Amino acid sequence: MWGGKACGPLSQTTPCPAQDCVMAPWSAWSSCNQATAKQTRVRTIQTPPINGGMPCGPTEETKDCKPVNCKLSDFGPWTCDPTTKTKSRSRSIVTPPANFGIPCDSLVESAPCDKVNCEVSEWTPLSPCDCSTQVRTKTRQVLVEAKYGGIECGPTVATVACPTVHCVVNEWSAWVGCNATSPVQTRARTVRIPAQNCGSQCPDLSQTKPCTPVHCQLSSWSVPSVCDLLTRVKTQTRTVLTPPQWGGTPCEETTRTIPCPAQDCVMEAWYTWSECDLAAGVKTRTRNVLTPPANGGKACGDLVETQECKPVHCQVSEWGAYSACNPLTGLRTRSRTIKVAPLNGGRSCPGLTENQGCEPVDCQLSEWTTGDCDVTTQLKPKSRTIVVSPLYNGKPCDALIAYDSCPPVHCQQSSYTDWSKCDYTSRLQSRTRTITVAPQNGGAPCGPSIDTRRCDPVDCVITSYAFGACDPATGNKKGLAQVVTEPQFGGTPCPSLVKSVPCEPVDCVLGPWSVYSLCSLSTQLQTRTRAVLTPAQYGGKPCEATVDTLECKRQNCKLSAFGAWSACDPVTNMKSRVRSVEVPAANGGEACASLVESALCPRVDCQLGLWGDWTQCNAKTGTQQRSRQTLVLPENGGSACDETTQTKACAPVNCQVSAYSSWSECNISTNVRSRTRTVLTPPLYNGTLCPVLQETTPCPPVDCLVSPFGSFTACCLETRKKTRSRVVTQTPLNGGKLCPDLVETVACSPVNCVVTDWSAWSTCNPTDGTKAVSTRTRSVRTPPENGGIPCPGLSESQPCNPIDCQVSFWSAFSTCDANTQLVTRTRTVTRQSSDGGVACPALSETAPCAPVNCIISDWSSWSSCDSNSYSRTRTATVITPPLYGGRACPPLIQTERCPVVNCAVSNWGDWSTCDGAGKRIRTRTVVTTPANGGLLCPGLTETKSCDPVHCLLDYWSIWSECNAVTSQRTRTRKILVAPLYGGHACDSQVESTPCSPVDCQLGPFTEWGQCNDSIRQRSRTRRILVAPQYGGAACGPTTESQPCPSSNCQLSPWTSWGRCNEYGDQTRTR
Repeated sequence: MWGGKACGPLSQTTPCPAQDCVMAPWSAWSSCNQATAKQTRVRTIQTPPINGGMPCGPTEETKDCKPVNCKLSDFGPWTCDPTTKTKSRSRSIVTPPANFGIPCDSLVESAPCDKVNCEVSEWTPLSPCDCSTQVRTKTRQVLVEAKYGGIECGPTVATVACPTVHCVVNEWSAWVGCNATSPVQTRARTVRIPAQNCGSQCPDLSQTKPCTPVHCQLSSWSVPSVCDLLTRVKTQTRTVLTPPQWGGTPCEETTRTIPCPAQDCVMEAWYTWSECDLAAGVKTRTRNVLTPPANGGKACGDLVETQECKPVHCQVSEWGAYSACNPLTGLRTRSRTIKVAPLNGGRSCPGLTENQGCEPVDCQLSEWTTGDCDVTTQLKPKSRTIVVSPLYNGKPCDALIAYDSCPPVHCQQSSYTDWSKCDYTSRLQSRTRTITVAPQNGGAPCGPSIDTRRCDPVDCVITSYAFGACDPATGNKKGLAQVVTEPQFGGTPCPSLVKSVPCEPVDCVLGPWSVYSLCSLSTQLQTRTRAVLTPAQYGGKPCEATVDTLECKRQNCKLSAFGAWSACDPVTNMKSRVRSVEVPAANGGEACASLVESALCPRVDCQLGLWGDWTQCNAKTGTQQRSRQTLVLPENGGSACDETTQTKACAPVNCQVSAYSSWSECNISTNVRSRTRTVLTPPLYNGTLCPVLQETTPCPPVDCLVSPFGSFTACCLETRKKTRSRVVTQTPLNGGKLCPDLVETVACSPVNCVVTDWSAWSTCNPTDGTKAVSTRTRSVRTPPENGGIPCPGLSESQPCNPIDCQVSFWSAFSTCDANTQLVTRTRTVTRQSSDGGVACPALSETAPCAPVNCIISDWSSWSSCDSNSYSRTRTATVITPPLYGGRACPPLIQTERCPVVNCAVSNWGDWSTCDGAGKRIRTRTVVTTPANGGLLCPGLTETKSCDPVHCLLDYWSIWSECNAVTSQRTRTRKILVAPLYGGHACDSQVESTPCSPVDCQLGPFTEWGQCNDSIRQRSRTRRILVAPQYGGAACGPTTESQPCPSSNCQLSPWTSWGRCNEYGDQTRTR
């Protein structure tokens, strides 16, 4: 074709044989022989040719193998060699060429490496404010480093200035809580202004404290119930007045039982024994039952007791105390009384009185009482009195008055006062002390009362220098100081009060970098800037660069996160989710991946809730049920649900009966009593049947009960007997014990005489003019009866003792008599002497007056200073003037020079905020006003110009999308800090740039198409990946043609000969 060599004849004809050869079918073609590029097949002769028929064909046949063209895989990814800056990619042979098929093209393709621009992440959010630098920081990471001449990475750290805002909170709310659900109480407050940029953080916004515990309070125990005869206990209850809350003490028991107390039999005391029955030789006594026993108490004892009569011997009391001694006889007496008189032949009583000689009594004196010292004699008297006078030859009294030498009294002085202010004339300081105790009786004399010393020198003291603003012309700043303390007494003089020093250098301060601009189409660069906040001054560090550029970077496609999964499709059992393009690929960046993702739906098994409680038993069916809910139905082939209802037989309920009631009253006709009980729970569902509900028992015997005996009647004088009686409280029943006698008669007991104790001895009264006697008496308390012991004597007397005179202690000395200069003291008679006692001593005495020293008051406060003399005074007054030779008074007025008071001012306050005129003010106040010639106050107000506030702009926003009309894109930035007080004005806040030209990008050509026979051409195409925009390079041709390649005729091998036709010919083809 298309100029190739022409083919030879395709058919041949020959005469037919009389009989053709018959051959078997061909075998299958063998595999291709790679050496000859031939395939072979064979056959066998079944019938050879006869009679000149067609001979047999070949038994082996070959043909050219079908050509196999080379088939290659797609190219792999590009790999860049950083050394040669070339990239390569390779592919492999999927099917190698065979049988002279089209050979393989090159397996490796090379090209210059694509520039790899730096790729960085988005900026992180701004960090919290750095308290030391007052800036916030944001960072970004390098995702792809720049390679092969690509645009380098920009900065990864940027800063923004931040003002400090301290947290401000509102007031606390009221405490709430302390209820049935909350054991704590809380209060809260809210944030009025949150803390920002290193400001003070907010304090706690809530406080909690436990509720005050409420302890359980119970009422008092109730009165115990009546004793239960069966359990022998009684019950007490109490109620809860206040239940416990919030950790309070829990309640104790509210019901308790206490055993019934056993009641022992209580009996009267035994009555006195009866008279002896001479015939029987016995005597008896009786007693009555006051309270019968109960609750298992002790039984009663015998009510009558009998014993043989015995002789009663006389019994006397112990000896009483001895009486006071009789001064006439020198004797003292003691006595005793008859307790039991003798009876029935018992022993008689011994003597009832006894005498003893008195013991001698020695004189006893009081302690010495000391008087004041006598100035003339240097002696001080002392005295004592007689406490006990001597009696019965006792030791006599010693002297009652004596004199001792007066002890020396040493001078005592107060501590020195503080040193006085320095005297400007004498340059001396002084201090004083006073005499608190003057020397007496040869004591140590007093030391000096005034002490002096030279004044210490006082150095000059000045304040710190207060420096003003820097002078730009000279580069210096001036400071002023003030004198706090003037030099005195040769102290160091004051230095100069004005001082000039060089200004501190001010370094340049730059603002944070702005965000990088979008790529410039002309330069392929991005730009960022920063402003000068503070220029360098006075030799400070100069400013660094304020503009920075970097090459533009590729923009890869950026996708959002996948959204939520869709509902499951019941047909396909699949679910899907989608995502969107956030940033499209640009500048040759990586294209976007698939926006849809699918997955199999998960299997959901059935989920059931917990079983509910069993229902009440159904009385008809005897069963009960419970059920549960289906929480989650099965989906997507999940496990099916189990049963949701269950039934079971009811549990048997046994019969329950109450406790037996108390026994009924006895039936008099049948002599039985009964008790019953009731059914509390009837039997159900085959439970145990109920027992008998009533039982009876014979009535118990009731014994006769009688009251205790009453009081005895008065004794009958004729019979000397008395009686008492009692009554029946319970008649006997059911065969109980019969009643005892109700009246009792006993003999009266003898009553002995009983007398009172002796009265006190009476005062002594003379009976015959020479001797005095005292008496005492007693009276009859119980007269004798029924033959009892008679009463003893009811009065007795004794002679009186001698009484000495007794006087009181000396009184204090009187005030001094101005005429006699003497003091007097006295004493009084407390007991006059009688019956020969010691007579009274002198009742008054005198002594010289003691000297009185002058006593003055405390010094008054210092007077205000005199404006002419700069001096002040203070005074004292005489409290006690000197008397009787005492120490004279000191001067009553003191004068000193007033202290110099210089003006003192506070530290400067903070500078005020800037006013409308661009000025700031600070002030200070007078702490101490000058006085007494002190230094005057300096200025109290200072003004300076406000520091310029330069404009501070935010980072540039990202570039807008290109405007199709203008082919421009824009970006903006905000003013963070507006300029004030002459600060730098703000630069433009809007920026425009032409859109970057977008060149046409074409895909690779497809494989060559089939040849068109009519025009002998074949073609291939490629598609436009990116259309040209904004003046970008136009697209090249998307279709390419070329002539079809020439091809020589290629003939296949000859076919086998066909059958003979009607003309005697056979044919074969190729």
